[in-house]
Amino acid sequence: MSVSALTRPGERDRLVVKFSEIDWLFSLALCLIAGAGALMMFSIAGSSWEPWAGAHLLRFGIMFVVMVALA
Repeated sequence: MSVSALTRPGERDRLVVKFSEIDWLFSLALCLIAGAGALMMFSIAGSSWEPWAGAHLLRFGIMFVVMVALA
């Protein structure tokens, strides 16, 4: 049986249901990897967010929001 056969009409469209279907453990792993990468770039740049770490975190944050919105 498909998921649509097991849910009531309109229930799959609820935002709470859609958020519960996201693999948050995988999302946490992605955030940890991106954070570790940003810390490495921060260290390489002599404890400065510019030129790499700040841009990396900004791009990751924007794309993470896009990923969750598309999911």
